[in-house]
Amino acid sequence: MKTVQIFRQSLRAITHNKGRSFLTSLGVIIGIASVITLLALGQGAQNSITGRLAQLGTTTITIRSGQVNFALPNTQSRAGQQQIQQQRSNFGQVTRPTLTQADLDDLKKNIDKYNLRRVAGYISDAQALTVKEKDAEGKDQQVDFTIVGTEPDYFDIQRFEVDKGRRFTEGEVVNKAKVVVVGSAAAKDIFGEAAQAIGKTLLFGTETYEVIGVMQPKDESGFINPNNQIYGPVSALSQTLNYQNYSTIYAAAKNEASVDSAKKAIEDRLQELHKKTPKTRNFTVISQKDLLSTITSAVDTFKVLLTGIAGISLVVGGIGIMNIMLVAVTERTREIGLRKAVGARTQDILLQFMIEATLLCLVGGIAGVGLGTGLSSVLGRLLSSTTGGFAPEVSLASVVLAVSVAVVVGLVFGIYPAAKAARLNPIDALRYE
Repeated sequence: MKTVQIFRQSLRAITHNKGRSFLTSLGVIIGIASVITLLALGQGAQNSITGRLAQLGTTTITIRSGQVNFALPNTQSRAGQQQIQQQRSNFGQVTRPTLTQADLDDLKKNIDKYNLRRVAGYISDAQALTVKEKDAEGKDQQVDFTIVGTEPDYFDIQRFEVDKGRRFTEGEVVNKAKVVVVGSAAAKDIFGEAAQAIGKTLLFGTETYEVIGVMQPKDESGFINPNNQIYGPVSALSQTLNYQNYSTIYAAAKNEASVDSAKKAIEDRLQELHKKTPKTRNFTVISQKDLLSTITSAVDTFKVLLTGIAGISLVVGGIGIMNIMLVAVTERTREIGLRKAVGARTQDILLQFMIEATLLCLVGGIAGVGLGTGLSSVLGRLLSSTTGGFAPEVSLASVVLAVSVAVVVGLVFGIYPAAKAARLNPIDALRYE
């Protein structure tokens, strides 16, 4: 019963000066709202990335020419600076593809041994093509499009579907047929409408290719927009683009459980074929699981960093609450003395001031959750309208964490003012003017 009375007294003390109580809680409100918003944005970004990678297939294994080196060169040395400059100039392209026809043939021949179900070679290059829209002077304008040489299995591995017409066949790859399937955005840019693309021709260098299909629209993946790409038989495009080797080989494992074993088997076999060691090999094998793990780890680190920065405002808010509670102790010194004179115990005074500080933080935490949820929704709409971004997600865990932190802040920063009030001598307190 006494605790209930103390709680009521604490509540009356807070509501007695609503303006000051609101300003006292403002730091906590801003801090909690920041934490909720940043966690929601981080979770939304992670969900978006995970969803896009899932669309590409969780069993996909990518074998790229060249070895990814995560070691940073010594920027102080001239050699290190030259290495960085070379890496920058080569970023996003493979100057000398190292994956050979023998590599691709071996993977296809031993597809069951490597726990694979599909394998496809891949090359790509940029070609300038005339688009439908004229420039400001009414003249034709050209835009660079990515030309991809591959095999029919590539469409299945990447889960690409044809919207109009058809995709090329294995027979057309064998016969080096000059046919292409155009991405939806590329078809619209070049021909005006997807339906008008079928039967038209495109000129790559001196070679003419017939459009036999248009792809269904697909979400972008990282820096690659498949809707702006044009796909043709790798056999024909290798000759047209003068490619000797493959820049990439795509494979699909039989199931998720066999991805790791398939990846290991491919690495071992290609090292044997290329006569390389793990340190010197001229290829890189990665799975969607590896990519997802790396991205998830990076996003989690980013969320922790942003939450830590937002948490600084919580500390500032806690200090503000402590200062206001100290002012309240000074203002209510005579009240404290009177209460002690009529029988209030030290722990009663301590409990009242602790409850007041905790209530201020708890109310601020709840208000911060509401504000953070609203900000997340507004930012989500803004991102979707400007960049086609992602939907922020406010999780129950983040709400519980935020409110718990608010209570802890109230307890921690309320201890000193409460202890100071509880230690007041009743005689001195009654004399206080």
